[in-house]
Amino acid sequence: MARKGRIDVPGAVHHIIQRGLNRGKLFWDEDDYHGFVDRLAENFVKTKTRCFAWSLMPNHIHLVLSTGTSPLRHVLQCIFTGHAVSINRKYSRSGHLFDGRYKSILCEKEEYLLELVRYVHLNPVKAGLVDSINRLEKYRWTGHRILMGNINVSWQETNEVLKLFGLRIGPAR
Repeated sequence: MARKGRIDVPGAVHHIIQRGLNRGKLFWDEDDYHGFVDRLAENFVKTKTRCFAWSLMPNHIHLVLSTGTSPLRHVLQCIFTGHAVSINRKYSRSGHLFDGRYKSILCEKEEYLLELVRYVHLNPVKAGLVDSINRLEKYRWTGHRILMGNINVSWQETNEVLKLFGLRIGPAR
């Protein structure tokens, strides 16, 4: 049976989930994470893809994105294929890195986007990679640090996300 086509219209917001093959690792060291984040930045800027939230876990990835000038599948193909090729070369491995097709869930309401940002950014706490919400700002592989104003990047939608949490930036943070 053929797979269903994905809904991808300009401006649509998607929760993307991609897992490692057999729930295996996607990142082995800091350089792997850095390379992936650099790949996100490059592709998001180039395609005007808007990123509302992201979290990189050792064995899976969460992204909350809105389609820009390129179809979402093209953006994600560049990111995921580039990462797989990079990992396979670096570690002299071959074959698949990801467990099949990425999962895409359409986010239809602004209220859901607020909960989705919370869910994605709290993922390292839930997985035990960070021992408390207070320490989440120290976890480098999520957009939470950017929302809290610890670092600044051009490719993550900070102001729009913070407006979901409150009218003023300080209280929203």
